[in-house]
Amino acid sequence: MIKLRQFHHAEDFLAVAGEALYADELLNCLLLGIVERLIEVPDYFGSDPYMAVLSDENAPVLAAAMTPPYGLLLAPLGEAPEAVMPLLVDNLVMGGWPLPDVQGRVPYSKQFAQIWSYYTSGHYEVEMAQRLYALYE
Repeated sequence: MIKLRQFHHAEDFLAVAGEALYADELLNCLLLGIVERLIEVPDYFGSDPYMAVLSDENAPVLAAAMTPPYGLLLAPLGEAPEAVMPLLVDNLVMGGWPLPDVQGRVPYSKQFAQIWSYYTSGHYEVEMAQRLYALYE
């Protein structure tokens, strides 16, 4: 059974998703940076943040965070994160959260945008595709 937990405090969010997020810190660095900033200065972004973790019975599958007016950040943490995206979309829509964009790894961001567009009778377009580069010695 999939469970969505929404958090009001960044510390609580990291207590649930932190281990999985830090395990792939390079790919989750933007989301982690924002959540860590919220721990240091809770009202830094001037609005209430959205933070949620979707988990199956074993572990977190997908983490999401947003600091309006900025878009949603997605971080897949387990297998088949796309399977839990409809629950995340439903939670965002029912909560009245504005969604200007979604960011994350391309296949997951695209899948989320498709589900969001279907659910809200809207459309989406790819505005920018970026990559991360890691330097190793």
